[in-house]
Amino acid sequence: MNDAEYGVEIPVLGIPVRFQSNDVRVIDIARLAFDAWASADVPADGDPGIDVCITRIAGDERGEVVPVPHYEMPVESRVVLTTPGSRGVADAGRRMVEARVTDVLLRNAQHFRYSVLEALTLALLTRLDRQPFHAAALVHHDEAILLAGPSGTGKSTLAWTAVRTRRFSLLAEDVVYVQSRPPRLWGLPAFLHLPPAARMHFPELSELEPVLRANGKWKLAVDVRAAGILSARPFADRARIIALARHDGAPLVQPLSAVELVQTLFQRHEAGFDVFARTIAQAMQPFTRAGGSRLTLGPEPATALPLLVSLLS
Repeated sequence: MNDAEYGVEIPVLGIPVRFQSNDVRVIDIARLAFDAWASADVPADGDPGIDVCITRIAGDERGEVVPVPHYEMPVESRVVLTTPGSRGVADAGRRMVEARVTDVLLRNAQHFRYSVLEALTLALLTRLDRQPFHAAALVHHDEAILLAGPSGTGKSTLAWTAVRTRRFSLLAEDVVYVQSRPPRLWGLPAFLHLPPAARMHFPELSELEPVLRANGKWKLAVDVRAAGILSARPFADRARIIALARHDGAPLVQPLSAVELVQTLFQRHEAGFDVFARTIAQAMQPFTRAGGSRLTLGPEPATALPLLVSLLS
């Protein structure tokens, strides 16, 4: 990018990412999203890294105040993002993200962070031995506790319930990134996103206003660094897996063999995760071979915390 005036390099998921832009707000938002990596203990593995080049352009979004991006994958190595006035491409073959965005899209920092900057950057990194697995991740005594389940199960609410006790820290809010060589799970989010209804149950969230996510849902964005709940390390080499489910009764727990756990985790894949349906089970095999547990949540996920703690005894 010839007109890039501002830049910063951050080792996201252990891979050097060089953010460049002609607008300093992009760099500020990159720091907001990824700066926890800058001070994290990230192992160096010699990866050449990627470039993320964002250019602010003149134009508008055809009257849309909060433009919702549309994503396409014309080939496996490319993700294309479009709004009425903006366009971005994550190209794994070139190890580059390039986007041209309007001021309308850029001025909403939280929306731009999640829907554009994080979406395109992570879309590229997932092609570099960092496959996404749908789970929240807590850390307890240097071991990751993966809370796996489909959207709406209550992963984020249970994770927030756990970390606010200060017995756990947070490694990932909704996705962990699986490295095969060596086997490793990466996380370290900047924000934990909760449903607006969570304000009724957690008084400390009462002042937060919902932000629009790329899937069209409104969520509360909790700054995990400001809350003091972020894991000290951005990765984990050991993990146990808890498959979450929901029903209308009281919470309950049951053991799962390795075969049962794999069948539970990989019998279906949600949109976005289905791109890696052929390879994610093999990447996760070092972490599933010991089996795991199924934790069935009741109407209020937070009430399952005692059972979650009991699983770690």
